[in-house]
Amino acid sequence: MNSSKQHTKKICHVTSVHKWNDIRIFQKECRSLVKIGFDVHFLVANSEFEGIEDGVKIVKCDIGQLSRINRILKASRLMRNSALSINADIYHLHDPELIPLGKVLTQNGKKVIFDSHEDTSADILEKDLFPWLLKRLASLIYSYYEKTTVLKFAGLISVTETITHSFNHPHSETIKNYPVLEFFTDIRCSYNSENKKYVMYAGGLTRVRGIKEIIQAMRFIPEYTLILAGAFDSNDYFQECKALDEWKQVEFVGYVPLKKVYEYLATASLGFTMLYPTEGHVNSLPIKTFEYMAAGIPVLMTDMPYWREMFKDYGFYANAYDFEDIGTRARQILDSDNIQLIERAKTLVYETFDWNNEAEKLNKFYHLILSNS
Repeated sequence: MNSSKQHTKKICHVTSVHKWNDIRIFQKECRSLVKIGFDVHFLVANSEFEGIEDGVKIVKCDIGQLSRINRILKASRLMRNSALSINADIYHLHDPELIPLGKVLTQNGKKVIFDSHEDTSADILEKDLFPWLLKRLASLIYSYYEKTTVLKFAGLISVTETITHSFNHPHSETIKNYPVLEFFTDIRCSYNSENKKYVMYAGGLTRVRGIKEIIQAMRFIPEYTLILAGAFDSNDYFQECKALDEWKQVEFVGYVPLKKVYEYLATASLGFTMLYPTEGHVNSLPIKTFEYMAAGIPVLMTDMPYWREMFKDYGFYANAYDFEDIGTRARQILDSDNIQLIERAKTLVYETFDWNNEAEKLNKFYHLILSNS
């Protein structure tokens, strides 16, 4: 696996949105590629860190504090020179707004992979930016632009088979967001010094992820505290959640490193994955569900056909729009003995949903891209 040929190949991951220590990009893909033997660079817009971490060369690119619209319009142009100066053999792009950069790199003879973390055209429909008809039109236009442009790139990666197949790219691979299980061996249950009772949500704090409903559901388990780890996507939604009576049961810790999240999980009694069953979520596989299972805690998740098919009786299900249903199910779970189910779920994750399997698929896919003329 560690051939001399691999050691000469330079890889450049690029993001205009994510942090330098992003779980999928840095913790999984970049670190795995370093272990395989690639020379890995990670170009990050406005990174608070620049240097070498776990063998990955983090390169900072200052593009200024741009609004969402300006970032979409300008990020590719502002990051172009930094990307070209790295002179990589493969450029691995992680944001839709970097598709124009991919076009420039392709025109300069570079191999470009687009990594679609989500169904962006479906995600547009979930934004509160425009009336529904305008959102539908924007979604259709973006979908056509994305699919036709990425088709000219060297390769396409996505997180689910459904998204991967939607691109119809001749060189594609599905690299799922399974957990890095080796991190769980380092968990230390040092957080719960006061012996409180905790439940947990970790991830993006947005309306369509059911954060408000999770908080409201806390009234049904008043002796528990909700650890809320992540960043709110808007101050308005943050204030809306803070105004709830149940906010007094919330311990909001913000965005924290992955290993710290796992420390919190070690002390929790239940994990929530209550995404709204929107078009962009019905075929998704949230990493937090696997992480909850790997940490040995029961999971309460949205009642959707794909998730029931995927997780069967290893999880518990509720209506994501109904905080009473969420709270009632949480109450039932916490009052029951779920030790055998938890152990079976943990075994399932360790036997089936290990990131190392995805890392090997990523390695093979890179070789395919490098071998194509």
